[in-house]
Amino acid sequence: MKYINYKSLIPCFVFEVAEILRSNSFEVYIVGGCLRDLLLKNTPKDWDMATNATPNIIQNILSPYHIHIIEIGKKYGTLLLHSYDKNQPEIEITTYRTEKNYIKHRFPQHICFTSSLKDDLIRRDFTINALALNPFSKQGVLDFFGGIKDIRHKKIVCVKNPEKRLKEDSLRILRALRFAATIKFTIDTKTKKAIFKTLHYLDFIAQERIQAECNKMLLGDSISKIIQEYSIIFKKIFHLSDHHLHIHFSLFALKRIPKELTWRLAALLLHTDNPQKILKNLKYSNKVLEETLLIITYYHQHHFKYSENIKYHLYHIGFSRLYRILILKKLYAQYSKDYQQKNTFTIFIQQILSIQKNNECYSLKQLDIKGQDLLKENIEPRKIGYFLEQLLFAVIDGFLPNKYENLKKYVQKLKIISSD
Repeated sequence: MKYINYKSLIPCFVFEVAEILRSNSFEVYIVGGCLRDLLLKNTPKDWDMATNATPNIIQNILSPYHIHIIEIGKKYGTLLLHSYDKNQPEIEITTYRTEKNYIKHRFPQHICFTSSLKDDLIRRDFTINALALNPFSKQGVLDFFGGIKDIRHKKIVCVKNPEKRLKEDSLRILRALRFAATIKFTIDTKTKKAIFKTLHYLDFIAQERIQAECNKMLLGDSISKIIQEYSIIFKKIFHLSDHHLHIHFSLFALKRIPKELTWRLAALLLHTDNPQKILKNLKYSNKVLEETLLIITYYHQHHFKYSENIKYHLYHIGFSRLYRILILKKLYAQYSKDYQQKNTFTIFIQQILSIQKNNECYSLKQLDIKGQDLLKENIEPRKIGYFLEQLLFAVIDGFLPNKYENLKKYVQKLKIISSD
């Protein structure tokens, strides 16, 4: 692997914290996923550090400085550090530790602080995350378990015994799949076997944590490949259909739609029996649940025809939702080799893109007349919604231009009609 000038890539705040601890005679290393990201030439989102200083000592040393310390996991040796410079990243700093006797295949029952960096790294999940860098040394990355080689070969390998690693914390099963989906690595054969052998331990994981990992997976470039390879896990989590056509269409669609969560959830759950129940079980927010269900429901309930005015669909569900639904319809036609239907949906998509680009009116907020204008025309407040909707439909049907004076005149006609 080519030489990397790490110092130019490490944020000032990370150096500042490291220098403070070093000047107090403590070891400090940058560890984990941020090093993996640097080696992959990606910008790290999170920065992790490990030290032989205990949490109390870290707090005492850092307290005179402009550093905000949050005790997010102090009993596990972890503190969260915030710089008062908002442009600097947060840091999770953890005391070297060993772990044993895991509760419900998730949390260590016993934590023991240690003076050995290697003992700390050996407890980690995958070799690609068990790397360490002394920011002040020319020694480069410390790699006790072959993580650099695995990054070079794009492999996800558990540290030491894979079955033991996954039994300790069964969320690691989903983390392995997430890395495979997002950074396009292949899961090592022994680790893969251990995943299938221990997947029943996923029952011990909180639904919120499963959801969080699945969300990251779903936005990965290789999600279709991972679902196909580990379908038993995704059927367990999302209750996917066993119907060959349905599951393969979902995989087909996921390869072709943008990385947007509700869109990809809809594609995945399009042919499940009860998507609402699945999403609720996984503790999705009401916003995500409603958006995903709207796409799925509208997809199944509405059959688009040439004779239809597409603006009425835009009125009912808006541009972004309709666009996603039409793309899914087009993809299904493509997958089914129904080229006539594919052309139909291509035309609809072109139509709504043109409508959006030209700012053509299809919603109440686009009308050139507002509710307060109707009040001035002596329209009863309780009837304003009805009048605005009738005006909008007249504009959509091409009966009226969306101009204030034309709309105002039509209001008078509507008043006469409604009074009869």
